[in-house]
Amino acid sequence: MKIGFIIHILSICIIPYILSCGCISAEHFNEIAAREEKESANVIPYLEMKKGDSVADLGAGGGYFSFKLAEAVGDSGKVYAVDIDPESIAFIRKKIAEKKAGNIEAVLASYDDSRLKPASVDLVFIRNAYHDFQNRVPYFTRLKSVLKPGGRIAIIDYDPSKLGFIRGIFGHALDEKIIIAEMKQAGYAKQKSYTFLKQQSFNIFFVE
Repeated sequence: MKIGFIIHILSICIIPYILSCGCISAEHFNEIAAREEKESANVIPYLEMKKGDSVADLGAGGGYFSFKLAEAVGDSGKVYAVDIDPESIAFIRKKIAEKKAGNIEAVLASYDDSRLKPASVDLVFIRNAYHDFQNRVPYFTRLKSVLKPGGRIAIIDYDPSKLGFIRGIFGHALDEKIIIAEMKQAGYAKQKSYTFLKQQSFNIFFVE
């Protein structure tokens, strides 16, 4: 019982902390994303994407969701796998070549610039990365320029209320109320909110 409890604590606390420090490879990002998705619900249908849409996977990590988004938008669509880590981008580019995924483009961003073109995407998808962004309100205020008219931002992030006290010590989570408040300051309104994820909040925003 004690060993099981320790393993559980490591899985929900230590591993996410290491991830936030950039100490785990892009491939391990994908393994963890796959495990979490298997243990929870498929979020893709709730993004309400259409064939031909352009989507940015912001904070793509190893690109696990970039490829799922690419399947959803089809060959006529486009996915930009955006990350600030050169190793992650190199890993994604390798996977793009291996899978011949012509509708995915890996984009090396900086801390304050997504490097996406103005009015280039219908949806920005951010999973378990929003809490890591620096100067979030100014960043997302600027990010409005990359959205097409009617564009949306979907944010999934670890919710402290679903994780318990210990995870909060490591800071790898952010209260949903803070996310909503910051996005409002940046000029967005909440369009939809879902509560079915076991460990995360899930909100979709549009430009006010």
